[in-house]
Amino acid sequence: MLRFLTAGESHGKSLTAILDGMVSGLEITPDFINRELARRQVGYGRGGRMLIEKDAVEFTGGVRHGMTIGSPIAMVIKNRDWQNWKDVMRAESGERRAEGEQIITRPRPGHADLAGALKYDAHDIRNILERSSARETAARVAVGAVCKRFLEEFGIKVMSWVTEIGGVKCKMGTVPDLRMPTGIVESGLSQSIAEIKESKWPGVDESVVEKFAKEHGREAREPFINTDQGDLLLFVFLLAGTAGGFIAGYYWKELMVNKERQRTNGNI
Repeated sequence: MLRFLTAGESHGKSLTAILDGMVSGLEITPDFINRELARRQVGYGRGGRMLIEKDAVEFTGGVRHGMTIGSPIAMVIKNRDWQNWKDVMRAESGERRAEGEQIITRPRPGHADLAGALKYDAHDIRNILERSSARETAARVAVGAVCKRFLEEFGIKVMSWVTEIGGVKCKMGTVPDLRMPTGIVESGLSQSIAEIKESKWPGVDESVVEKFAKEHGREAREPFINTDQGDLLLFVFLLAGTAGGFIAGYYWKELMVNKERQRTNGNI
């Protein structure tokens, strides 16, 4: 059974991922994982943090001479932005706060801030937001890249793309910048995105992402969804910003978050 664990804060020294249960004898290189990390950093809507970081993985366990050896695979991704935060995020104890450091007490709507502060009795929400940041997904990409390499041994390829934004649906094709089919661009995508930005509450987007695998040139949905549907959706929901999901059925309109309900969180 595969299982993984990630550690590290958004502005900490590094992110760490440990993948347990991978077979021995799988060829894997840092370059393969780095290509997936680079894909994570490009595309529409990426933040300024992507201009600072240039993610690269380092194996610290479980890989020898370019092959997995059966023990847990440990991977480290260093944070370049750590140099700007090392006083604020230092691990050493000390009563004196870094210059300009502020205690964060106001939770952001739609984030883990409020729930985390209540659960851990945190008086400084930075302890929560540093861990729940989207930066943590870099470690997940590294883990996913190893699994993706494993699936390649069976001729299985994993793909994903945006199928709808703000009611504008798409046709097949690929636009690398937006990771969506070409037809959606021809259907007024730019206008749709502008309308979403104008009308949405902070942190609320309406878009649909479709993911599936192909095995030897055919769709391979069944082997994945019949046994582990709950696990698949679980890991999708663990990604910040995911509001709903479905398997083998297109009923997103029923799953789409009602904006009126978003007001509840916004009032907190």
